[in-house]
Amino acid sequence: MNTFSFHATWVVLYGIVSCISIILGVILSLRYMHVLQLEGYHFFETYNNQKVKLYKYTKKYWVPALFFGLLCLSLCLLSIKSSGWMIVAYVSNLLWCLLLWNDGYREMTTRYKIPLKYTKRIKRLMGILCSISIVYFVLFLVLGLQYWSRIILVGIPLYVLLFPIIFCVAYGVHFVIEKIIFHYYYTRSQKTIQKQKALKVIGITGSYGKTSTKNILDTLLKQKYNVLTTEKSYNTPMGISKTVLQKLNAEHQIFIAEMGADHKGDIATLCRQVRPSIGILTSIGKAHLKTFGSVYEIIRTKYALIENIPKEGYAVFNGDCDLELNLLHKTIIPKAVVISENRKHLIDENACDNVCYLKNVQCLSTGIEIECYTKNHQYHFCVPILGKHQATNIGLCILVAEYLGVSYSLIVKGLQEIQSVEHRLSVKPFGEGFVLDDSFNCNIEGAKNALEVLRTFHDYEKVVITPGIVEAGEESFTLNCTMGNMIAKNADTIVIVNDINKIAITRGVIDANTHIKVMYAHDFEEAKKYIKPTKSVYLLLNDLPDQYQ
Repeated sequence: MNTFSFHATWVVLYGIVSCISIILGVILSLRYMHVLQLEGYHFFETYNNQKVKLYKYTKKYWVPALFFGLLCLSLCLLSIKSSGWMIVAYVSNLLWCLLLWNDGYREMTTRYKIPLKYTKRIKRLMGILCSISIVYFVLFLVLGLQYWSRIILVGIPLYVLLFPIIFCVAYGVHFVIEKIIFHYYYTRSQKTIQKQKALKVIGITGSYGKTSTKNILDTLLKQKYNVLTTEKSYNTPMGISKTVLQKLNAEHQIFIAEMGADHKGDIATLCRQVRPSIGILTSIGKAHLKTFGSVYEIIRTKYALIENIPKEGYAVFNGDCDLELNLLHKTIIPKAVVISENRKHLIDENACDNVCYLKNVQCLSTGIEIECYTKNHQYHFCVPILGKHQATNIGLCILVAEYLGVSYSLIVKGLQEIQSVEHRLSVKPFGEGFVLDDSFNCNIEGAKNALEVLRTFHDYEKVVITPGIVEAGEESFTLNCTMGNMIAKNADTIVIVNDINKIAITRGVIDANTHIKVMYAHDFEEAKKYIKPTKSVYLLLNDLPDQYQ
């Protein structure tokens, strides 16, 4: 029972302070939502992210929250008949809100490379978090009105102590809602594709090279067909659904779907969605080891694309990738392979419907020169994209184009129209030198390819700016040590960005025993001060997303 008159004024004040607390709680959770978005909404990866662990993120508020909570409780107990102490208690809570606002304002004004996108999904999470917070404060108000009025002031500092739990509950509700929404769009896109009986679907997956291969194939096939391709780097079920539902129409003859995977079973899920009849495996390597757990799981997940191709379909492999050779040999559906001429003894040509042999691939500072031949044609061409590895990607696309009946002359015409993909070994003039932007690649094979291109810039000072490789699991130190060693043998200066792989890369540089100059930067913004318009080539190797900063 209430021991003093509970004035309407106190209810109004309580409502105002509660609303302020909820708004500040949402603002303080923006950093966590940001990383959640960057991590593809995988809760446990986000929860375990060292930069935003919830208990670390709110730990500094626990002591002041406990202090304000005890202060409010003490003031409430002192106000036996007087309401004067209630005013002091409310002022204390307002001071507590000001303490929270300091960090909230800093989060709102921080500039990130990839800022938080206020998508419908994020807005739903914010709405759910606000709703649960409102229920929390209303519960304390009801308890105060019905039983003990002073308890309502304890709820505000307690809200901060319980915020990690409140956020987890909000995410749990959000997860269920998103599953329903996911199923809706997934099913709709599935049915939309199935209605197009004459539509050929091509799936492309691999640890790297997916986007480049997709864009090359799109260029070649458009010489003959009406082609729809997934945009940018959209390679998830929702990204593919967006392309299908917004753009696919009856006039399209071919749909090219890039398929990404960083967890077990991801490719099988995508195959059930788009039902590809042609599958391309670009290259399999040690990417996303942290989430896959082992190379075996990576191979198993990627090969799901080929396993889901129908018997009358077509599978295309990269024979220069050792991990794919066993997959090639065990595949019984019609298949083709691209392989360097000096490795032709590793395959049975008679077991393949077509083979593209690569020979005399020259890596130039302006692009690559390629000679290759298939069972039907010989090709000799130059393309303005960088990296010898692109020859394999082009070979994969030539095999698919030939299978789909694109003529030799149209393939050659398409090869002349190939464009480089931004942030994937794209080159830009800068002063007297160049900037090689390979910031979207973050694996050891990509580093080898980029350094090979860097070597072609003779008479230029060579500078590599990199934070190293992330998501490499237990092999992270070894891979980054190897990368440091490779860079030391191919560059004049290395700028190591961030501390995440600093020790491993430095160890590799030291082991190389070269005269490379080693410098450090906190982030890429700081590293940019080393980029000057002199006769130098700057290789940007893997620009870390914000969740690693």
